[in-house]
Amino acid sequence: RYCVTYKSLPRRYYVTYKSLPRRYYVTPTSLLRHLEATTTSLLRHYHIVIASLTSHYHFVIASPTSHYHIVITSLPRRYYVTYKSLPRRYYVT
Repeated sequence: RYCVTYKSLPRRYYVTYKSLPRRYYVTPTSLLRHLEATTTSLLRHYHIVIASLTSHYHFVIASPTSHYHIVITSLPRRYYVTYKSLPRRYYVT
């Protein structure tokens, strides 16, 4: 298993939804629902910017197997949350 983060890359890739021409800001809850419907596109790595009321979160998605790993990094506090067995169960580390 591997999980690639674009944080070390000089260039960032932002996900663009098929129905949206520009960057789309969603909540973590609606993102988990969107991941269930786009399992094919998850084979590629995306850098999703999540906009919240207080800060911005970066979702790094990797698809090693049928399970998906989402690493959420906070810009000011810099903590990591890993989700497994999406979209219902999640584990916070």
